[in-house]
Amino acid sequence: RSKHLRTLHLQVSSVNMQAPPTEAKSSRRLYFDEAYRRCQDPTTGRGIVENLNVEYTAEENETWSYLFGNSLQLFSKYAAPEYMEGLERLKYTQESVPMHKEVSHTLSGINDWKLTPVGGSISGLEFQSLLAAKHMPTTVYIRPKEHRGFTPEPDCYHELVGHAPLVAGPPELAQLHYEFGTALQGNASKKVRQAIFCVFFNTFEVGMIETPLGVRALGASVLSGANELQHAMTSPELHKEFDIRTILKEGSLNEDAFKPVYFVAKSVKHLVSDVRDFLADPEAYLPEGTVSGNPKA
Repeated sequence: RSKHLRTLHLQVSSVNMQAPPTEAKSSRRLYFDEAYRRCQDPTTGRGIVENLNVEYTAEENETWSYLFGNSLQLFSKYAAPEYMEGLERLKYTQESVPMHKEVSHTLSGINDWKLTPVGGSISGLEFQSLLAAKHMPTTVYIRPKEHRGFTPEPDCYHELVGHAPLVAGPPELAQLHYEFGTALQGNASKKVRQAIFCVFFNTFEVGMIETPLGVRALGASVLSGANELQHAMTSPELHKEFDIRTILKEGSLNEDAFKPVYFVAKSVKHLVSDVRDFLADPEAYLPEGTVSGNPKA
């Protein structure tokens, strides 16, 4: 699969990012770990993109070129216009991995967002706190050549190609990311937190919208993975109307497989309106039983 399904952001419990005990970390993985360590704020431990210094090898740039080239071929047919608006503003090239500092600087000048380097999977609560500060977390690591089709670890391709364009596009999408982040501030119950995670995933990871040209993908997880993008867009029987209550009952949180359902909003305007209504009073939307996917929070 040319899909990085293990998305960074909705790991809603802390994940040990050490390599499996039977596998030693590669020298490049250790290099990226050290680059991240050096960019951390000594007080908060949070990565600071301005302090990040990393050089990608020719092979890593070739991997980026391969992945991004495949994606661009599919985006013309399958990507939502609002996503493409953000991608075009970021001015990525196919030649090499974008420098995180430059991407962050561009984001800052568009919708006042920035990138924040992280070492790997982070908790859902940490992710939400970063969104509330208008920081989009991203790993430094890019998958090795032998794992182009699938990587079991988070890598920067998913964040840079999947998520960054969504906060570089229409201001209402960037603002909605921020509102997801602030929604968990306060004393939200566990079930409310689970519901917010579920709606976020089915909106900004695997969500879709209707356009005059047909259904188009908006979610970062689908857009950063060529195989799932083709599967989702050529399987209309899996498409269902975007409805918050239905999402909370049937939405998927499975990051390791194609989804049984993809929710399609009538437009970005309708999607933003529906999600904002939910975030204003999430308890009014809670199902009687557990939240679909039973997310941890």
